Amino acid sequence: HIREQCAEAITGRVPGACNDSVLILAALAHSESNHDKAVELLMHTGLGRSPGSTAYARELARRLGIREADTAFEREWRSEEGQRIHGPMGMSTAMQTLRAELTRRGWN
Repeated sequence: HIREQCAEAITGRVPGACNDSVLILAALAHSESNHDKAVELLMHTGLGRSPGSTAYARELARRLGIREADTAFEREWRSEEGQRIHGPMGMSTAMQTLRAELTRRGWN
């Protein structure tokens, strides 16, 4: 199901789906005991997530020990400069991150 979610998200047809997919991949990396990859992915999920995904992202950040960093990153992404760099709600960065992780996993 994860691969199907990611395959749909990569099309860009559903706004914000790439953000949720990167979050799912962060959780998967965490379950695989790949702390560094989980942190990297979580810090690139963007803000265009569903309310449930936002709550889960905060909980995952807490579990990974990066809640304060995640909060600071959210503030940066909401800024005018952050929007210019990462796209609206961080979706450009999230999409790039999703593509890179799918390639890393050989799922593309």
